Amino acid sequence: MPPRALGSDAFNPQEDLRKQFYDWLVSEQNPYFAQLRESLLPQLDRALAALISDLKTRGLLSETIVYCAGEFGRTPVVNCQGGRDHWARTMSVLVAGGGFRQGAVYGATDQTGSEPVSAVCSPADVNATILNQLGIAPDTLLYTSSGRPLPVFRKGHVLLDLV
Repeated sequence: MPPRALGSDAFNPQEDLRKQFYDWLVSEQNPYFAQLRESLLPQLDRALAALISDLKTRGLLSETIVYCAGEFGRTPVVNCQGGRDHWARTMSVLVAGGGFRQGAVYGATDQTGSEPVSAVCSPADVNATILNQLGIAPDTLLYTSSGRPLPVFRKGHVLLDLV
């Protein structure tokens, strides 16, 4: 039997992909907010907890970075179409293992979740921190096939309070 991609047993290629993943789409009218709250997010919570627990039990958590994030933050309020739009000002990210501090919370937003109020950072900062934990120095350069140097860290800064 050929190897299968992680999670491929749950993928039914004959279903319409939009239908299959619509429950997670919250930028347009989505009647499934209750499903997010009652089913999908609890499944994600259990899966992440099981993964982290298993890695710890096997002694692999210190050498494995678990990273979970959406592609964007979401507006703190529902829009006129009944969904939530992209929101670049705030978002949540989970990182575990790989030398990251356990149980740490970094940064805070205002009361409505609209604006960051402390320890403001960017996705580039999170990326720089993850690469740093992988042993990739901030001054590391990669080279294109034509020899042009590309810095690995363009803008991000390592978030030392997380490690």
